[in-house]
Amino acid sequence: AISCGNIENGSVKPRFFFQRRKRTFECNAGYIAENDNNSIECTSSGWSPVPRCIPIQCGRIENGKIVDKVEEKTTFQCNHGYKSENGINETTCTSEGWSPVPICIGTGEKCGRPPTIKNGDITTLSLKEYVFGSSVEYKCQHYYIIQGERKSYCYNGNWTKPPVCLEPCVITQEDMRSHNIDLKWASAQKLYVSHGAFVEFKCRSSLSPNSSNNHRVQCNAGQIPYPQCT
Repeated sequence: AISCGNIENGSVKPRFFFQRRKRTFECNAGYIAENDNNSIECTSSGWSPVPRCIPIQCGRIENGKIVDKVEEKTTFQCNHGYKSENGINETTCTSEGWSPVPICIGTGEKCGRPPTIKNGDITTLSLKEYVFGSSVEYKCQHYYIIQGERKSYCYNGNWTKPPVCLEPCVITQEDMRSHNIDLKWASAQKLYVSHGAFVEFKCRSSLSPNSSNNHRVQCNAGQIPYPQCT
């Protein structure tokens, strides 16, 4: 009788047996035979083919999460606004997938006041409570640019992500004086430039730019890269 050694994350019985006799190995709980092949032979050079037990992957639980795992049993919890379809919060990861399949369904809960956004507001009067499926629309203050979905929806007690208001750039005479520049196409004491918009500068009389970079620059969420002239 010969022995080919242990099988990682699995076992075969008995440990000692005659060479070239086909055996069947079993994987431990939570593992499965690679390629669904659990038939092997013990040869003079070891197991043939090499037995491999790989972890069973059952994937994520939609609208829920795993909170505990004890041996084969997995306990899951549905996200806020959702509940287990059958009232059971235990499942097992098998070679065929989750058993039983964990399903988290929406409870249809109402929502409280919608989320506020910086430099913006909703276009209608805010209520204390909203029914499932309701929506509110946002708008930004003057010169601010809205980014994202304009509407937020009440879904199972939660509001979907609201938009953000991107800040404009404020160009003042003081800022331009410190960089020795002027506006190329306009004359103003203060200029508001929306996010994403371009503005072009020129050097003040008898001055030259510090580099060959273009004096046409873009406003990015309240920040503008001023060119410098000396």
